[in-house]
Amino acid sequence: MAEDFGIQGRGAFYDQTGTIRDVIQNHIFQVMCNLAMECPARRDSESMRDEKVKVLKAIPAIEAKNLVRGQFIGYLDEKGVAKDSKVETFAALQLEVKSWRWDGVAVLHPGRKKSSLDLHRGDGPAAQAAHDEHDRGGRCSRTICASG
Repeated sequence: MAEDFGIQGRGAFYDQTGTIRDVIQNHIFQVMCNLAMECPARRDSESMRDEKVKVLKAIPAIEAKNLVRGQFIGYLDEKGVAKDSKVETFAALQLEVKSWRWDGVAVLHPGRKKSSLDLHRGDGPAAQAAHDEHDRGGRCSRTICASG
């Protein structure tokens, strides 16, 4: 979601949907599932879906302390947006995938208006694979972005 133009006349839609359902649920979780899933046994859509479901089931409930919601200035002035709207136009979250491969890797959506995830190293195999020579203080991070 590398958009830099706001909601451009989509106020009525966005006021019903919000960024959690529009960006995080639809885009961020898709990127995360593609990144974190195990290689499927077959290349058919059902096998791919099964592996993605395993990732989603391995995510513990998101605690309030790991979610920040907000509303951009000027949103209430958009056509189709209720003047007292409380819908979020910004959200950032941190979650984990509880699996042997992703143990200890913090998965963050920093709230930038695009489909990106930041991965912060833990101790599992995925964390070790993310290690690079510029690692400082035992920490390593990567940003994964969906293009388009």
